[in-house]
Amino acid sequence: MTQFHTRKKNSKGDGYIIGLAEKYTKQAAVDLLLKQGNIAKTYLWNYSKRIWEAGAEVQVISGKPLFLKSNPDSTERDNLLHLINYGYIFK
Repeated sequence: MTQFHTRKKNSKGDGYIIGLAEKYTKQAAVDLLLKQGNIAKTYLWNYSKRIWEAGAEVQVISGKPLFLKSNPDSTERDNLLHLINYGYIFK
């Protein structure tokens, strides 16, 4: 399972509101990212600033099957296997 958060401009227009995580199967995540205009990024919590900071863009990589990857190097493997499964944390 993969988790996505929605990101929307706040009412002042000077920042973003990050929504709660929604679970997607890997295939559903690939399908979502293949749709025109959709993007996904990794986000890292900056403890000293107490904010989320954007990381790498997640891309769909051609393989059998298609898979998600956060750095577009020549290695053909899924490098997002370590993502937290929030279902185990928030029950």
